[in-house]
Amino acid sequence: MCKDCQELKARVEQLEVQLAGCMTAAAGWSRGATKAKRGDYGWSPAYQDTLKLRQKYERLVRTS
Repeated sequence: MCKDCQELKARVEQLEVQLAGCMTAAAGWSRGATKAKRGDYGWSPAYQDTLKLRQKYERLVRTS
């Protein structure tokens, strides 16, 4: 496999992990030590935004 193809494959794999992280955060399964942190392989700005949105949702549900 060519070098460019290997790099693209690795990038796609990381994006898949990041997308799975967003789905996990949206479903409310990201808690405590399981949260990805900036610099982790699965962390992305979209994951962080999704996590924040989920936390706001949970606070809203608790107060209503």
